[in-house]
Amino acid sequence: MNLRKVFIPAVAVAALLLGGCSQKVDYAAFHEKALNVEAHSYKTAVFKVESKNDNGSSNASYNLTYASGLWQADDGLISAGTAYATILNTNTAASVDEDDKTTYYFVGDGFKVEREGVSATYEKHGLLTGLNDGNGTTYSVSFK
Repeated sequence: MNLRKVFIPAVAVAALLLGGCSQKVDYAAFHEKALNVEAHSYKTAVFKVESKNDNGSSNASYNLTYASGLWQADDGLISAGTAYATILNTNTAASVDEDDKTTYYFVGDGFKVEREGVSATYEKHGLLTGLNDGNGTTYSVSFK
């Protein structure tokens, strides 16, 4: 069996499927959908930060809990975890402002925005799941 005959079409189909998951939209459509998401039922989140620069790389992870309508650091202290909880509380798909330099997408059942090398992704409830600051730092959030 010639693997090239199988592999190349499989890659092409995968590319089409992945490409079909992202739909560029205008701000009005993006904002309308973001305002009408269903409430989430998550209890915990893990906020991961990975930084890469000329001096090397570093990784950190922060456990957050959802209580009284807000994400909070698990340790209950004012800490880096509190800062990341604040990011999660204030940076939702519905909070994205209209900007001529920003491109808006529906990705699967979630959202994505891109602007000048910076991108953010949001899951179906409008919660931040990923952020790339364009300077070597990547943030990712998983929910349970």
